[in-house]
Amino acid sequence: MGLGVVVISLILGAGLPLIDKIRDRNTIIQTKNLFFTLNLNIDEILDSGPGARRALEPFEVSHGEFIVDDGQDIFLWRMKTKSQIIDVGYTSKEGNVEMFLEETKVKDEYLINLRLDYNQKADLVLDSKYGNPFVGSYRFFIEHTGQYSADGKPQLKISII
Repeated sequence: MGLGVVVISLILGAGLPLIDKIRDRNTIIQTKNLFFTLNLNIDEILDSGPGARRALEPFEVSHGEFIVDDGQDIFLWRMKTKSQIIDVGYTSKEGNVEMFLEETKVKDEYLINLRLDYNQKADLVLDSKYGNPFVGSYRFFIEHTGQYSADGKPQLKISII
């Protein structure tokens, strides 16, 4: 019986980190797909011009946290992980989606980040009764307001309800 407990403990000790890594990779893939969809919709709105509007429903953030930084005109998703999925300090780019890993103060714990940067393309304005960060399921709307910033960028209203 003692031998059985030791064997099960060894299997769990070796298997749980692998399972966590696979789960984190799947979460990153799902979130990347969400970012690709978000980017595609924003590009369509920018091409369509004033009055264009798109809805992303449901907008689901099941793990990690989603941030709309309308001061820097970026979308950011981040999640703590124990898996070093990419090298710390390295930025991987797929289309407009950037992925990078940061170290935390906790040993062997990292912060994986996905970012969409619209600083050169649009002026994002967040309109939500909820504050950053967003976690859970939301109705997400993007609208070209027809207004432009002082530097000529079109204003996109991001409504999260």
